[in-house]
Amino acid sequence: MSELDIAILMICSLKENILNLSKDGYPQGLLVRAVWDCCNELYQKLGRAPSRQEFNDEIGKREPHRIGISTHSRQWGEWMRHHNFSTFDVDVSGIIPEEMHYPQYLRVWYAVTQLNSASATNIVKWIRNSNAPLKETEIRIQLDALTVNSNSRYRYLGSRKSARTDLGSPYDLLFRSGNLRNTRYELYVQELHGIWDIGDDGKTPIQIAVPRPGDRMVVEARDELFNELPEDEGDFRLKALREVIIREGQPVFRRKLIEAYEGKCAVTGCSIQVLLEAAHITPYAGAWHTRAQHGLLLKTDIHTLFDRGLLWIDTELKIRISEQLAGTEYTELDGRNLRLPKDKQNWPLTTHLKNHRQYWIENRKDVESA
Repeated sequence: MSELDIAILMICSLKENILNLSKDGYPQGLLVRAVWDCCNELYQKLGRAPSRQEFNDEIGKREPHRIGISTHSRQWGEWMRHHNFSTFDVDVSGIIPEEMHYPQYLRVWYAVTQLNSASATNIVKWIRNSNAPLKETEIRIQLDALTVNSNSRYRYLGSRKSARTDLGSPYDLLFRSGNLRNTRYELYVQELHGIWDIGDDGKTPIQIAVPRPGDRMVVEARDELFNELPEDEGDFRLKALREVIIREGQPVFRRKLIEAYEGKCAVTGCSIQVLLEAAHITPYAGAWHTRAQHGLLLKTDIHTLFDRGLLWIDTELKIRISEQLAGTEYTELDGRNLRLPKDKQNWPLTTHLKNHRQYWIENRKDVESA
């Protein structure tokens, strides 16, 4: 046997050993175990940990009857964490976060957030090809139910006492423009689309307040301030406008968080209201960005640590503390479960928490390299 043959055998043997993951600690339940074994087999096949999309494609073939109703994605994450693989992924096409699976209307809303402006056909296609598909009839029903100016919306108002879109209803999410084949759906923004209601006939959507001339300018300013950093951070006019935009929605946001968390800090349990603040997980984007799921109710010092990336919440909703705080009174918080609202719809979105953590990981790398 030549030296080359020996080297090849050694490489193959080494690769085989590397790819043989231990199954110690794997779940014993048949359904969950099948998911973990699927991940293991993909790992052997690919020579690396499978992405969420690769896993969903494979498990969908094996268990098509469980698509959209199982904990497939969650178990993929558990398997990844079990082997210390990263589960962080950003802007993955066709992936609907688990917290958007139920109620089902959230899947439709999320698809529109990814497509920006799209026809019903494209929305149906995107969802049907996603990791949490729905029947086409259900998707189209949800489009009518969520669209403030849909002619069919009246059928889905149920026991709702008022159809006005300025009352904070969680179902006022979409706006429709164009006609027939040119119909497009986009996110409803009161400042851009006005306030809508149902007419006296109980069926026809009517616009009861049009956008003010300056509203579009404010929205554009928000996009500039919160989606892109201004070139001159020293410009006091930009700073002042940013502060005004934040202040306008803060009282509503804080009130919703106090109600959701029953007046207690999500980390410490502190119930002294003057010390409790509404913390945004992702950059604030205007008065409509005031749902409890976008933030956390935190004690002032905890809020500061969270905003500086010294304290964060992981995807299992556990509190994590930076090494910089080792030996301080905050150390005992590490690993504790976050105090969560009773209503699961108010739980912080794990996608936001991941983005918050990733921002600080990358930010510190930039600082160190500089």
